[in-house]
Amino acid sequence: MNTSIRSLLGIHIHQLSDIYAPEEAKEIAYRLAEHVLGCNRSKLLLELDGCASSAFRKEVASYIQRLLCSEPLQYVIGEVEFYGCLIKVTPDVLIPRPETEELVDIIVRDWSAKEIRVADFGTGSGCIPVALAKNLALSMVTSVDVSEKALQVARENAQQNGVDVNFLLDDMRSFKSEELFDVIVSNPPYVMEVEKALMRDNVLNYEPHLALFVKDSDPLEFYKAIARIASAQLKVGGKVYLEINQQLGLETASLFADLGMNTEVRKDLFGVDRFVLAEWGGQK
Repeated sequence: MNTSIRSLLGIHIHQLSDIYAPEEAKEIAYRLAEHVLGCNRSKLLLELDGCASSAFRKEVASYIQRLLCSEPLQYVIGEVEFYGCLIKVTPDVLIPRPETEELVDIIVRDWSAKEIRVADFGTGSGCIPVALAKNLALSMVTSVDVSEKALQVARENAQQNGVDVNFLLDDMRSFKSEELFDVIVSNPPYVMEVEKALMRDNVLNYEPHLALFVKDSDPLEFYKAIARIASAQLKVGGKVYLEINQQLGLETASLFADLGMNTEVRKDLFGVDRFVLAEWGGQK
């Protein structure tokens, strides 16, 4: 049967539209086709009226079945683009989000061409430390996670992107070191258990809960740990960069303001309170 790639994708877009908005379904189908064909979007658009081979149809169909069970596209194809890096992802790590790219961009703009020491806590896939090491050539990056499986993925991502990162297996809540840092960054667990009901199945059923959720009774548990680390190991003039729960921006910032740090709650591109920045402005 001589079915064009365009026609085949149209069928799968219709299927995916049962669980995704039409434009999102189209983007997912096209990204899947790019992955299977090993090409970029421009090349795919030139190939759309070509015949879909039997092997292509079979591989795409197997992926579509996983997608129809709400498995995230990034896990299905095993990778995601993040701030100029290709990042491997598995169910042992969170899928990197666009807002986390914004966090990386803030740091890159603040510290471009400077020789700095960076500490990243809760590394997951390694997207933050890998992107920082790649875009801040003079940086020395240390990255900490409590999951050995996550660290294995992060190490592979550092190697794949040609950067050196010092990965440590440790819990940020008990982390201790003699090293001083110019930058401390973290996207720690911050989703409260009570918020689970608002989450989509592709997140709730597939992404690691260890990296997502905190107890309702202590939603700032990990930010308290980072504040403790910052008080001991952040250089004067150094900064903390955090992705946060949008409902807890002021509460998160106050942890650092109480230490005498200059703090700011910053919005993301959608106008949502998404980041807390804190700086040591004087002597400790």
